[in-house]
This record gives sequence, C-alpha cells and structure tokens, in this order.
Amino acid sequence: MSGDVPALGRCPASHCSGAIPDNVYASAMSLPWTRCLDRRCRVVESSVVHAIFAADAVASDRQTRLARAEAILARWHAHEVGASDVLGACDRLHQHLERTWPQARIRREVPIFARLGAQLVSGRIDLAVEDENGFSVIDHKSFPGSRDRWEARASGYGPQLGLYAEALLAATGRPCERLYIHMPIVGTLLRVARRVGGSA
Repeated sequence: MSGDVPALGRCPASHCSGAIPDNVYASAMSLPWTRCLDRRCRVVESSVVHAIFAADAVASDRQTRLARAEAILARWHAHEVGASDVLGACDRLHQHLERTWPQARIRREVPIFARLGAQLVSGRIDLAVEDENGFSVIDHKSFPGSRDRWEARASGYGPQLGLYAEALLAATGRPCERLYIHMPIVGTLLRVARRVGGSA
C-alpha cells in the first residue's frame, strides 16, 4: 500500500471508504485447515507475517521456503515464532485455494491503480485469484483477537476490499464479487460482502 500522504483526488484504498457503502458484514468459513499458529506469534509484528506470505513460493522445495522465511524473521529480529509455523499457515491457505479454485491463476502482491469517478485509487492486493467467473481478492490481516471479534474486525475492511474490487473491474473489465480477509494468526478466512437491504 502506498505510504504517500493522500493528495486531493487521490485515495489510497486503505484510507478511503467513499467508493462503496460501509454496510458490510463478514462470515467465517468453516475450513478443514483452520488452526491457530503458535500463540507466540501473537506478539510478532504483523508486517513480518505478511512479509513471509508475500515472499513464500509454495511450489519451491521446503528447504528453500524455510530459508527464505527464516531470513525474513532474522531481518526483523522476530524470534517469537518459528518459520515453520508461518509456512504451515501458508500451506493451509494455498491448499484451500487449490480445492476451491483448482483452475485459477493466483497472483501475489498485485499493484492496482484505477480512476473511480473523481478518485484515483492506488494499492497492492495481497492475493488476486482469477478464474472463469472473474476475480477473488484475499487480504492478509494479522489479527490475534478472540473469535467473537473476528467478524467485526473483518467487516471493518469491507470498504478497502470494495475499492479493490471496483479498481479491478475498472482495470480489467472483469467482475470481482468474492472478497476475503485471511487471518493467519488465528487461522481463519472470512468472506466480506455488502449486506443486501440493510446496514451492518
């Protein structure tokens, strides 16, 4: 995500909710891989976990993946969690993606820039999954809270995900109807959508 100070007419997706209504809800998916990381990970900077997800290539051999993850943890001086714990979360997510969208193309860290009316939206999509029906967007959020807070937390990112969806449609002409928040620390994937005929 761009770190620039927003200028007039420019709206980084993480900071702007004007493109879609804020009446969103989130529902947790029942996934067979749902399992928390080691609880020590709760004190690790979310940026570290995100960095490993961004850099990990699940098609690489295990030792290469492990070395890359350990190097990221060492660079951040993050020793509260093992690299294998985070890679386990990466594996569970990608196994789910392969089962759900076996023919899809998955892109990581996708830069997005689009004009929506008078706004210029810029951002970076953690995972963009493209299949015959269009796009799905998955955003990683390292939230360590209790289960009763997951849905409220995920729905708070609804406007950001909505902007990504609108930007993808504007840039590619393909719809993006499936929006998700992935919380690797607590081990869950939540779908976020606008509530029809009501408010959140």
